[in-house]
Amino acid sequence: MNFHHDYPLPAYKEEQFEKYFNVETEWMADEGYAESKEVTLRKVAMHVILRSAFWVLLDSFPVQNSKSDKLDAFIPYLAMNIFDRFISRHQLPTVLDHVRDDIVLAANSCLTLAWKMRDNSFSVPEFLGKWNLDKDLMLKMELQILRGLKWQMRAVTPICLVRFFVEMIPIGKGIERRTLNEIIIQTQDNISFTRFRPSVIAASAVLTACRLLYDDIYEENKKILLSRKYVEEEDLETCLDETYEKCIEKKILLLRDVWFVEKPKLEIGAAEIAKAGETSSSGSHRSGKEPIQEQNQDEAEGDIDQEMNFELKWMMWSSDDPEDLTINSPDFRTLPPAPDDPNDGTVEARNYFDLCAPCKSCIIL
Repeated sequence: MNFHHDYPLPAYKEEQFEKYFNVETEWMADEGYAESKEVTLRKVAMHVILRSAFWVLLDSFPVQNSKSDKLDAFIPYLAMNIFDRFISRHQLPTVLDHVRDDIVLAANSCLTLAWKMRDNSFSVPEFLGKWNLDKDLMLKMELQILRGLKWQMRAVTPICLVRFFVEMIPIGKGIERRTLNEIIIQTQDNISFTRFRPSVIAASAVLTACRLLYDDIYEENKKILLSRKYVEEEDLETCLDETYEKCIEKKILLLRDVWFVEKPKLEIGAAEIAKAGETSSSGSHRSGKEPIQEQNQDEAEGDIDQEMNFELKWMMWSSDDPEDLTINSPDFRTLPPAPDDPNDGTVEARNYFDLCAPCKSCIIL
């Protein structure tokens, strides 16, 4: 079964959202990561993940994605979640001779892990062939990452919690889910967002969309959400400011529910405050004064998740070229294992490779 961003835990039930709040900190990067030296590694890793995921856009690889590569924005997002959690807790594993080579290998390993979880039809051999990556080295790095994360791969992300906050406020159903997903995913390029709990980021995405689409009732909905006390007001205010700036800076597409758009007069009464709005159809609106445009969901092509089908704008406003970043090896290198060290990953990698595909899927998931 493919990994679904809304239901990462096997025991998930709609009325049990609060279970996520009890475990959400386990899926965050470690405290202090946003101010650590690993920010350099993260810039390189993000560059690698974008390049490897979207090779179709590169002149050096003028080929089409295969039909099995159902790439959407959630795959690089999940890859960066894996990378952030691992590199904030562990030093970069030593697999190759140079730090930059290891960070490229680690970033590609995070991407393939995320892609395999998201899409069972993802072709690993095809991916390795396109980037001339060594199969055994990739497996060895994957195992280092999996062991470092204790094989916990079904991440609880802000994407999982966003529906909880949508249901909480009256205007929540007036915001298309694609908009909320894009706000959350586009902000991930900034390492500062790793400071916030997934619940804070999810709540911030909902309220920011509300502010940009329904400004006249924004404060009222914000008070309702804060009254439930699922997020700390100070953390939320900080995240809201940064999220709003990102939405304006990156010109994120905002989609408004057609039912709310076409309703002659939007009135939020006491009954509506106690209960969220009706179910949604679809429509669209950009931030600013551009006219609202309708969107037909029947126009979706293929099997791509349309709620995750949008352009990633990571690093578009970065002044740093990851290829030019200087990486000081002693800052990131771990000591290589002794030649006879049984934990160097070689034996485990060989055993992992010998597993059948279904068994590997069971272990990862």
